[in-house]
Amino acid sequence: MNAARMRLLSWAPLFIAAMPAGAADLAKAIEAMQAGRTAQAEREFTAITREDAADPARRGDVARAYFYLGTLKQFPVAKDSADASREALNAAGQYYESALAIDPRLGGALNNLARAQLQLGDHRGALATIDRALALADGREAIYHATRADIAEKSGDTQLASAAAQQALLVAPRDVSRRQRFTTLAFKSDPKALATAVDALLKQGDSIAAQAVILD
Repeated sequence: MNAARMRLLSWAPLFIAAMPAGAADLAKAIEAMQAGRTAQAEREFTAITREDAADPARRGDVARAYFYLGTLKQFPVAKDSADASREALNAAGQYYESALAIDPRLGGALNNLARAQLQLGDHRGALATIDRALALADGREAIYHATRADIAEKSGDTQLASAAAQQALLVAPRDVSRRQRFTTLAFKSDPKALATAVDALLKQGDSIAAQAVILD
């Protein structure tokens, strides 16, 4: 299974579970994305972003639509696709910023924006962004610390990378099996290794463990 596809699958259930009854359009777009119908998904997400974000009933959906448009740019899902180009990463960043302008507490957008900045070589910007995610204190700190560790490692700061990894483990799930699954996934920065690990979990029917990876 494509690593990017699994990243997309890992986030969608987090939002579907909290979706109000009137959010059928967003659910339909997510379903198309999960099924690999990316062109259809992109059209439907784009249509949602044209709605009035000032409407409290639709505000969350519009923010999430921007978020998913960012993931489609950042993580190509075509089987033979290469990593996202700089142009695609910049576009993804703009989508995440649009999502955050509507909902500043959308942790997934901050996490993915930090990853996009890292991919673009903006280590300082990536670190500042992931620190914004950590400041949310939204219960996903383990993932954010793992991202912070990855940023620090790629920046050449081994001391910060080690400290961030330790923090990730400190706040990781306490249940032994969940903790093991978290560490298996959260610290795999190599996409191929991540793909293998998540694919194995999905084949075992362990979608909860797969969800531990925030798009990563």
